[in-house]
Amino acid sequence: MPDTKIQLFVATHIQFDYQLASGYDYIRVGKNNFVTQFSDSINEHISELNPYYCELTAMYWIWRNFNEPNSIVGLFHYRRLLAADSHFDILLKKPVTLEIIAAYLKDFDILLPKKIFHKHSLYDVYDKSHQINDLILMLKSLDQIHHIPYSESLYFLENVYAGYYCNMMICNKSLFDDYCSWAFPVLDNVFKQIDFIDRTKSESRVIGYLSERLFNIWLKIHPDLTIKELPIIRLDKSYISNWNNYRKSLRGKLEKI
Repeated sequence: MPDTKIQLFVATHIQFDYQLASGYDYIRVGKNNFVTQFSDSINEHISELNPYYCELTAMYWIWRNFNEPNSIVGLFHYRRLLAADSHFDILLKKPVTLEIIAAYLKDFDILLPKKIFHKHSLYDVYDKSHQINDLILMLKSLDQIHHIPYSESLYFLENVYAGYYCNMMICNKSLFDDYCSWAFPVLDNVFKQIDFIDRTKSESRVIGYLSERLFNIWLKIHPDLTIKELPIIRLDKSYISNWNNYRKSLRGKLEKI
């Protein structure tokens, strides 16, 4: 067992009957009432914003309340975990172990799911699936709060065809905190300006969608961060489906997970 404390949080809004491995614990998000090791609705929290922020309410809770010194933290979804870069582990849907995480983080700053590649730019993909004015509002908020020029962020999104999604990561808690302290002021500013009247349930999850694009901008302005990409395993999918997704990711053809 590694000496450094590793705590892996699996965000869930439903009671999910999957026995987590050592070091993994569920964190309940939103209004549903069932027993988990952690909950995003205690101490300092934004649990009431879960319909808009998705798994970010868990991310916020970890940032503000999990204060284990010199720890490593990870955030996942109840259906999606990361596996070691091993054919065997992917086929068996085996989540990456604490020992392997500790070994990876000796050489890398952050562990992320493999990039998703698109036929179109990240900007165009967002425009096709969501309301583009929300993304524009986020880029303007980023300029206002962190003085990253709107034109530079827009150019980046218009010219990049692959990105990291799902707000899933494993890294040192100090790096996790650095990202949260940078991202949440921008997202909160956007949230205050969006009119949610007449939006569907899916459309209301806008802050979660925007945060995925924001995370890629954060990585761009931190080019010295070393990244280890790991395959996603879907617990609600078959072994063959997980294997096929992994093969697509190796060919740069993974477009959704």
